[in-house]
Amino acid sequence: MSSGNSIVVTVLSAPVTFGANYRLFSWKDKPGEAISKQILHLGESYTFTNTGSKLITLSSDALQVGGKFDVAVYDSDGSVHNAQFDEKGNVAIPAGGYAIVTGQSPNPVNISYTDTITVSTAEHPALLRASVTKGYSYTYENTSNETENLFSDATSGTNEFAYVLRRPDGTILREETSRYSTVQVPAGHSITVAPLTATLTYGGIYTSFKGTPGDNPTVK
Repeated sequence: MSSGNSIVVTVLSAPVTFGANYRLFSWKDKPGEAISKQILHLGESYTFTNTGSKLITLSSDALQVGGKFDVAVYDSDGSVHNAQFDEKGNVAIPAGGYAIVTGQSPNPVNISYTDTITVSTAEHPALLRASVTKGYSYTYENTSNETENLFSDATSGTNEFAYVLRRPDGTILREETSRYSTVQVPAGHSITVAPLTATLTYGGIYTSFKGTPGDNPTVK
């Protein structure tokens, strides 16, 4: 162990004896566990705040249990750091930043974190989701000052959707058919999406987008 660093250990079964050089180490009892876990159920949203001075990674067992979740990560100044749709891996949170995580699977996911992370119930989900069926549409407007991604569960070669990207004055910037799951939406622009083959679910960062249904999509 490097000089100045510390280690927190938690015994999970039978008593364990630890040993270290008496002159080089100090020790003390610490309440709680070295690694805590938050169970994330479908539709639940939690905020994980990094109170430390370095980037910290949250671990998940989503891949092992067949689960998934949405996540939006923010820097310490509140600006968007990144986001993921139907994530199955781990989540990195910058120093002083926070992540909003929303469960998106029937199978609960365990999020593991250390004591430099605080957890609270989130006021809103990570992403603004909308499930849109063929023949209907949904419009997302990017109200932030940055270009943001609009995600979907479309897959390459199948589940095509049409979209129209409009400038702030309403004029058309681009009109295309896409098989790809992500479309970039510049600040102040809007995008109208319409599935061409089957129902698709879209998602944009909740704090960056506002949505308007065309006809009868399911908004989450």
